[in-house]
Amino acid sequence: MSSIQVVYTLEALDAALDRAAAARAQSDDAYRKTLSDVMLRPDRMLGKLPQDPTSDEYRAAQLRFYEQLTQRTYAVDNEATKFNREHMLRWPFPYATRSAVTVGRYLMMYGEIIREMNLPASANILEMGSGYGPLTHQMASMGYRVTCADISEDLLDYVRTRCAGLPGPVETIRCDMNDFTATGVYDAIVFFESFHHVLDHAELLRRIGDCLADDGILVFAGEPIVPGDSDVVPYPWGLRMDGMSLWAIRRQGWLELGFRLDYFNEVLRRTGWTYRCVQSIASPGTDIWICRRALKNPGNAGNANEPLYVWHASDAVIMTQCGRRDSEQGTLQSQGQAGYLAYGPYKPLEAGTYEIIWKGALEGEVSTAVAEVACRAGQDVLREIAMTRDSGVLARTKFHLREAVVDMEFRVRVGAHDVIELRSVELRKID
Repeated sequence: MSSIQVVYTLEALDAALDRAAAARAQSDDAYRKTLSDVMLRPDRMLGKLPQDPTSDEYRAAQLRFYEQLTQRTYAVDNEATKFNREHMLRWPFPYATRSAVTVGRYLMMYGEIIREMNLPASANILEMGSGYGPLTHQMASMGYRVTCADISEDLLDYVRTRCAGLPGPVETIRCDMNDFTATGVYDAIVFFESFHHVLDHAELLRRIGDCLADDGILVFAGEPIVPGDSDVVPYPWGLRMDGMSLWAIRRQGWLELGFRLDYFNEVLRRTGWTYRCVQSIASPGTDIWICRRALKNPGNAGNANEPLYVWHASDAVIMTQCGRRDSEQGTLQSQGQAGYLAYGPYKPLEAGTYEIIWKGALEGEVSTAVAEVACRAGQDVLREIAMTRDSGVLARTKFHLREAVVDMEFRVRVGAHDVIELRSVELRKID
């Protein structure tokens, strides 16, 4: 059993990367194994980071660290990939690795992503940072309409050639993901092993939903979102310190960022997204994140016809005590137990008048289920209403807040005999 080789200097790192280069001549598996045994401790080079990970100072510190590692100034053009086009047409990724482990893992991951998205056959998909386009190839093979966005015109031309003649049409957009603006409307936007190249990731998350359909999804897969005690990302976000990432940074000049879980959760929340996570079987430790917009239309917050927030029952912020979450249907279903089928999302709200709507289906002849509006750790119940069978609406009510609260909660309490399927919770501001 091998142990991790921890390095502290660029000289030691280069020696480790040279060993990986020699192993690459043997096989892709040997190369990946050699790099997996390497870890850089950045303290000596990086110094003390600013405390606020959202600040310009923090961003600048990470860029200075990048310059130390690469001996160059960061520019998006550094992300360009040099490749032999004819060879890659004959041996596309992941088959080019000639590794049964790598090929099998990636094929399983493509399948997991397509399964978890569960899109209709006519779906229109945008893949951001598509690279060689192996996921695009799989999605277009299903008949999905796919648009690839990437910084490299050479890679986009390669993808167009490789995907020509597939059932689903493939279009391309050359762009910098940091400055991306789209004119189309998509049912899904997918980042597969690409979001970690986005330096201005929070700003992109604020804007990217503008080109999603109302019920569209934002998907992250294969992204380095790590636990809070991981040495791979020893700060809220920044350059990754594992061997494979350091190879890409030091030898290729790529920006290989990683995100700690609590930071990633917070940046999603701040930019108006809710989510659910599915752990990948093919790549343990990697989640597939299915995100939806929580803030539907902040510009129309005073318009009662427009939802202020929509929380889907599949979103992690809607919690359950006694229900079963059906990720394929996007619902919470009662299971013959009394308790809270749904509670949360503990949302801060300013003073004002609101309307809340629980949507779903109620079956059975008798029901004791109620919907509740609560705050202040659930102790202050503002409204309690019985469930109905009104064409997809389980319950709706208005409530008034005299002052701002930090933890609004919209609950569904069921009895043991209730048969309920919750789909979403919608909040509107009346005045």
